Formats: sequence, C-alpha cells, structure tokens
Amino acid sequence: MLDQDQIHYLKSVLGLDRVLLPLISGEEGYDLPLTPQLPEPRQTSRGELQSARMIALLPLAPEDFPLRGEADTLVDKMIRAMKIDPAHVYYFQFECSDGASEAPQLQQMLSQIAATSRSTPTVLFGAECAREVLGLAAESLGSGAWCAWGQGGRVMATFSPRELIQTPDKKRVTWIHLQAVMKELG
Repeated sequence: MLDQDQIHYLKSVLGLDRVLLPLISGEEGYDLPLTPQLPEPRQTSRGELQSARMIALLPLAPEDFPLRGEADTLVDKMIRAMKIDPAHVYYFQFECSDGASEAPQLQQMLSQIAATSRSTPTVLFGAECAREVLGLAAESLGSGAWCAWGQGGRVMATFSPRELIQTPDKKRVTWIHLQAVMKELG
C-alpha cells in the first residue's frame, strides 16, 4: 500500500487521481484510487432517543473524545440548570474529524437524530466543529436562533464545553441559548 507521502507526491506533483499497481505475483495489477480510506469517526451515546425530552449533540475534536472531566461536568451542570433531569436527555458524542461528513454510520445515526429533532429540542454543543457534518449554515451558528436541520428538524447551536472552559465569558451567551431551549420545552 502507499503511504501518505507517496499519495501526496502522486497527486500534487504528478497530478494523478488513480494509479495502476502491479501485483506481487506478476499478474496484470489493480487500479487504486489515490484517496486514502479514512476510518469511521468514533461515536458514543447515552440515553433513549425515542423518549428523550432533549437531545444533546456533542461533536468533539479527536483529542477530546470521549467527553470527560471538567467538560463532562460542565455539560451536566448546564442540563441541570435547565431544570432537566440528565436521565431524560439523549447524549450523542461524535468525533468531528476529517471525513466525518462522508462517514456512512455517523451520517445514518445523525439522520435518525435529525428526524427525532422535529419534536424534541436539540442542542448542539460545539457548532463550529460540526457545521460541515450537519450541513448547517455558518451564519446561523451561535446566533441564538433555531437552525433548520435535516428533514424538518431544528437545532440550537451554541459553544462547545472546551470553548466555555477556555473562554468563560461565552457562558453568558450559552445560557441565553439554553433559555431559548427551555422556552421551547415549556
């Protein structure tokens, strides 16, 4: 197999998109696309999607996956401040990495969640990372407005736990976003 440096050379220096490689046994060879296969992004969930009062989407950088420590505690505190029992929230964490928008398993799960979000308020913690994966308009992210998502679903996009820990001033804006979700919940 070709390594990343070889693929880069063939694509950028030679301008190739595909290459024909000989087989070791001397047969005719095989056609190899020069697009490396990326692994499926890691994902995890907690809770019951169909009976959830709220959905929490947590796109995470690879180094932050899975959510733990101070960031996990912060999300739990925000949910509790909304007067929602964390047991009634469906949490879906996924690794927001290269190729995530093309990953079939992740896209299938996000489609199921989007269908449910028509009737269940959904909060996206970490909108900037997930913009491409979810197909959201950049100008609506973090504005405090509900964003259209999927087939009739809606999502409230706000800051990631990491952003809130690094820049505590963003907690005030996030609380305004969460209050809009609370209003939706009634």
